[in-house]
Amino acid sequence: MASHAPDYVVRYRRADERRPPALLVEDARGIAYLFSGDALQCRVAGADALGRLLALAGRRGAWTPLPARPAATLADLRGLLASPRRRARTG
Repeated sequence: MASHAPDYVVRYRRADERRPPALLVEDARGIAYLFSGDALQCRVAGADALGRLLALAGRRGAWTPLPARPAATLADLRGLLASPRRRARTG
């Protein structure tokens, strides 16, 4: 039985370019995640999960809201954060 990888909607991108790139994403169940370093780093569930994660992440720098876009797989998220030099090696 094949499992379906969850899809994530990208909501915010770390604005501080001096820090490692990161995204705040949300899945179809409304669970919010911090995506950084090629992996999901943190999970927040429950009421206003994305707002609570944004408040926590905002303590360590600014985040830029992103326009709505189609849901992304983990591989897509990795591609969004890849540096141009890394994309050239892997793409």
